[in-house]
Amino acid sequence: MLQTIVGILLLAVAVVFLLRLLKNFLEAVLVIGLILLASYFLFGSLPSLKSIPLIGPWLEKIIPSVPTSIEGIILKVKNIAYSIKIMGISRDSEGNLLVIVSNDGKMKVSGFKAYVDNKEVAILNEVKELDSGETVALQLDWKEDFSKVEVETSEGAKDVFRTI
Repeated sequence: MLQTIVGILLLAVAVVFLLRLLKNFLEAVLVIGLILLASYFLFGSLPSLKSIPLIGPWLEKIIPSVPTSIEGIILKVKNIAYSIKIMGISRDSEGNLLVIVSNDGKMKVSGFKAYVDNKEVAILNEVKELDSGETVALQLDWKEDFSKVEVETSEGAKDVFRTI
């Protein structure tokens, strides 16, 4: 009976200790967040995470690509929502370029434009929009050799394929 009471007391002490530790950690995160928010309101931008003493280098290792400006945050969200990838390039039976494009983003993309060696090229097959996760072959009116193919959408998603 005595062992059970001592065990329960030790467990209670451990729980109280862990709760205080969690409270201190959450307070530190809150204070850092308030400092970053105040910095944004005072100076119009967030400071670099590397400039925060003690935790800056540690945070930078854990989260290397955290944007430090509002423009960077908007760009990061846009790149997650609207993202395309050129999976490969080949030729059709008539010698036109076939560009395989996949929508890696979370939103639909539309309004495709293609450029071969920095020249806008007509897309022969009509592609209205591409849902998230879908793949399509764009048939480009280009029968010559090329070194760079670029595909972009009206939402601003873009990918480049370069030959070696």
